[in-house]
Amino acid sequence: MATLMSVLLAAGGGADREPATGLPPWPALVVLGLVAVGMIAAFVAKATRGERNAIAQINRWAASHQLEVESVTRRQLRTGRFFFHTNVQRVYAIVVSDPNGARRDGLVRVGGGFMGSLTEKVDVEWT
Repeated sequence: MATLMSVLLAAGGGADREPATGLPPWPALVVLGLVAVGMIAAFVAKATRGERNAIAQINRWAASHQLEVESVTRRQLRTGRFFFHTNVQRVYAIVVSDPNGARRDGLVRVGGGFMGSLTEKVDVEWT
């Protein structure tokens, strides 16, 4: 089974080329580096977009219930009754206030079970 390094080393040799030095050719390293940077950038962009979508959904939900969002904090571990959420759903701790000024704390699960935050679904558990 050929490894990536052996494939790169084999691609660098030839009758009309210099003898192999044991290092892969620098253009291959540049390409691999650019691919790695691109993959990391795509991952960060996807995570950031999902976070923005989820917070926007919370704000729309609060506005439709005449509530003002004071704080939103992502929950990874202490998710209350939303312990069994899918990996595309997000759980947040929120603090909201109603028009009379009364404050409420709660946990919010954003997104559907399959499509995540692309689904306009917000479940709330008040604490």
